[in-house]
Amino acid sequence: MVSSGNGESEGPGEGGEHHGAREPRSELKFLVAEETAQAMRDYLRHYLALDRHSAARPTFSYPIHTLYLDTEDLQLYRQTLDDHEQRFKMRLRWYDLEPSSPVYFEIKRRVSRGVLKERCAARRAAAPGILAGRWPSPADVAGGGASDFICLERFSDLVRRLRVCPKAQVSYLREAWQNGGDESVRVTLDREVLCAASAPPDPAWPVETFAPFGFRVILELKYVGEFPPWFGGLITTFRLAQSAAGKYGTAVKLMGEQRYFCTLAARNPLAGTPEGWSFTGLKAGFSGGAPARAEAVGDAQAAAEPQRPAAL
Repeated sequence: MVSSGNGESEGPGEGGEHHGAREPRSELKFLVAEETAQAMRDYLRHYLALDRHSAARPTFSYPIHTLYLDTEDLQLYRQTLDDHEQRFKMRLRWYDLEPSSPVYFEIKRRVSRGVLKERCAARRAAAPGILAGRWPSPADVAGGGASDFICLERFSDLVRRLRVCPKAQVSYLREAWQNGGDESVRVTLDREVLCAASAPPDPAWPVETFAPFGFRVILELKYVGEFPPWFGGLITTFRLAQSAAGKYGTAVKLMGEQRYFCTLAARNPLAGTPEGWSFTGLKAGFSGGAPARAEAVGDAQAAAEPQRPAAL
């Protein structure tokens, strides 16, 4: 389905509604320490509850894998750098490696008042062909209706016209809070963000894995319409400073644009976390927890397991 601007409708096995007549969603991003993220739970539970996907997990977080697409010369990335008013991202998202589970095609557009996101579920087996430029058929849609197919056609049209291709994969754990089924106000905490560049242009270069935000947590405050007053209280109480924490853009900046002038053809574009990926052992690549280039996991020395979310 296609996600509306008034909520993500996001999680394993979920789609959403067509956003065309919906209001854009505003998003505020912050980078916080793990201790701060855990301390926020007492504050958040006064207004929201864990969404059903987070509540079902012992660590209150579910895995997300995202494959970002861009043109060969990184036009979509540069639109973000230039703060283009009509910029957008194209990506695929999945939550597990089950062959029967769908892959979600997403177009996330920046508009003057916020963000609009289209989202539709497709059969996993159909995804490689669509990425390669094959025009989709209704049979490619995973359990949706006409609106889902329209979304998939729109995505495919952009693939063909812009000649985008896979550029980077990002994996992380998400803890999400909202008010029951109402997604007009939503808070997410993304931990253990790992990024992989595309296959290197020089075969002598290794495929490297990076943790662009170190051990910090990406906090996002998302809302439709009026700014919730209690968001202001949260920002004041925890002395939060807004930060540019886009995962794809940060990964390109950190890893170097030269690593993205090629595709992920050397890897299965719908794989899970690349073999050998783990957040364990990356600590040696950081300096005081600040985001810094990390060693590839296979070359890093083993280190202490990062702190997991405490029990509610």
